[in-house]
Amino acid sequence: MRLSFLPTVLVFIAHASHVSAQFKQNQENDYLARFGTINSASYAAVDDSESNVPPTLLPTCKDSPPIVNPSEVTISSTTGTITASSIASQCDASTICTIPAGVTLEMDSSLHVAALVVRGAVLWTDTTQMSNGDLGIYLCAGYIAVEAPGSWYMNLQEKDGWIYLTNNGMTHATLRSRSFGGVGTGSRVEVIGRNMERTWSLLSNVLKVGSSSMKLLHDPRLMGWMVGDRIAIAPTEKNSAGWGQDFRIESIGEDGTVKLDRAANYEFKANFKVTSSDEKVVATMSAEVVNMKRNIVITGDDFSHVDAVDGMEKSSYYNVLNFAVNHAVRMHTVIVGSKSANVMLVSEAKTARSMFVMHRGVVNMVIAAVGI
Repeated sequence: MRLSFLPTVLVFIAHASHVSAQFKQNQENDYLARFGTINSASYAAVDDSESNVPPTLLPTCKDSPPIVNPSEVTISSTTGTITASSIASQCDASTICTIPAGVTLEMDSSLHVAALVVRGAVLWTDTTQMSNGDLGIYLCAGYIAVEAPGSWYMNLQEKDGWIYLTNNGMTHATLRSRSFGGVGTGSRVEVIGRNMERTWSLLSNVLKVGSSSMKLLHDPRLMGWMVGDRIAIAPTEKNSAGWGQDFRIESIGEDGTVKLDRAANYEFKANFKVTSSDEKVVATMSAEVVNMKRNIVITGDDFSHVDAVDGMEKSSYYNVLNFAVNHAVRMHTVIVGSKSANVMLVSEAKTARSMFVMHRGVVNMVIAAVGI
């Protein structure tokens, strides 16, 4: 696995108004003064009424009060399999719920616990949550620790699934607070969302101000794009000027024309030039169009500023990185993160190569994982 780090940059797109900012290391006070404004202007799928968020998710999980003296429950099963709906009476918002080795938890309904420890297995698929119809389900916890020899297998191609990490004060000895990851050699986590052959393309024709339809370089139907998907178009002005814009796909024509849910506020260029060299290379100067729709979202309460002090233990964020390096991980087309620091994980189709890109909040890291 290769890790590469980029300079910190802040980039935001908001529907009502534009908010953008960047800060140097010595501008902490300026950053803190604007933190609330920047955070509120950032996009979060869980706050988007068009993202098919389960209606009870936010009322149940958001801003949960700190848990004091949580109870601990280890689930047992005579058959080796148990469902989320059947353990809800044993494991609640004040319980550290443990799935022991030899037991598989099937996610057939939403579950809210103080924390979840998996030493057995979790199975979360279209089949396990079939009884919920088209409505997505969620798991809400202060942390989710898959401890060796535990495994987590989540594969949703048609359904929506939400993992909400709440700031309820629960802390794992290794992963710390508000974390989801594997602990110990032999733990395994697989999270696989709706397959797309491509998650991005380029405009093939200019998208003019006021237009609400566009053509792409690739056929959106063959890429696996669908009506209702949220897409974003990158700006094409010189010197990094201009603004991007997001849309919803309203329809896809037989010729691949994408009808957008609203008109473009800016012009997005699509230029293709053949070089004068003997190789006749085509130079593409066209707006990137990214499909932002993910049917699995790992999110949580908004971040708050915490002063660093001497002797402070490693943060949860470090441990998530550590987990990614040292444990078997497979993630495909999933959104990860809360409002002020969000990661989109995009896998190139038919390969074992993944790219993790911060697409909201602080853009400070790209991870390329090869061969996992």
